[in-house]
Amino acid sequence: MIEFCGENYESKPSETVLETLLRHKVQVGYSCMQGDCLSCVLRCVEGTPTAESQEGLTRRMQRTGHFKACVCPAELVQVVTRAGG
Repeated sequence: MIEFCGENYESKPSETVLETLLRHKVQVGYSCMQGDCLSCVLRCVEGTPTAESQEGLTRRMQRTGHFKACVCPAELVQVVTRAGG
């Protein structure tokens, strides 16, 4: 289960955060779906994004919980917001 902008979304096993949100028709930015373009960066408020999902981000972004939603397993994060929020 992922909480995003005050709404809860059920995730499936082995689904990424981005896949979960898109399946529920949530409007989020994305492009490459591989972690290269950084269009899908979100911020984790509760949970632990993987090191892979934070690769390529600045240290400040990593410290503040930002991660690439397209490569982060949904089961590792519980509360997520938009990168600027």
